[in-house]
Amino acid sequence: METQEPHIERREETREQRLERLEREHADLDRRVREIEGHLHLSAEEQAEEHRLKKLKLAKKDQILLLKKSS
Repeated sequence: METQEPHIERREETREQRLERLEREHADLDRRVREIEGHLHLSAEEQAEEHRLKKLKLAKKDQILLLKKSS
């Protein structure tokens, strides 16, 4: 029996929409990093998550700066 994927129409993001999305995602990552940093002691998992989130946050910031520079 074959299953079919539902048709999902995708719209292209405008530059402004992409910038807003990236800034929201960056802010979300920043909040989570600050939450983790607020703990007195970090478990190995929390340390790994903090490191991963900081890398993601930096990548988002780079994307934001590139978008702003290209305007």
